[in-house]
Amino acid sequence: MSNPFDLADNDAYLRWREHKLAQAITRPDELIVEIADPAALTAAERGKLLMRCRRSNMAIYATHAEMDERTVQQLGAQLGLLRLDANWLAGEQGVSRIAVHPGDGVRQAYIPYTDRAIKWHTDGYTTRRNGRYAA
Repeated sequence: MSNPFDLADNDAYLRWREHKLAQAITRPDELIVEIADPAALTAAERGKLLMRCRRSNMAIYATHAEMDERTVQQLGAQLGLLRLDANWLAGEQGVSRIAVHPGDGVRQAYIPYTDRAIKWHTDGYTTRRNGRYAA
């Protein structure tokens, strides 16, 4: 069996890459999954989120439910995210609230916590467009 991540097997990588690109979701709105209760996903909601992650390595969820750190943890656990890698600016539960923190000199130095303009980058944070944050 070939391994697409074996650096010595370029053909396996090219086959894997072609497959990933062929199935990738290319319209941002197709990445969005509406969920009613992030703390208790339905089987259909969970399936839709996982399918988007398999196809495009990401999913965007939309909900009208109240979200706090515990709810974020519950949502992640339902998707198999059981271990948090909390950063030094995370809250007590290990979750980082990505929001502008005016007057917080430490957080203001980092893009996720400020409304400063962002330049091209590769770290996966969001950018602000038309007054909204987008991935």
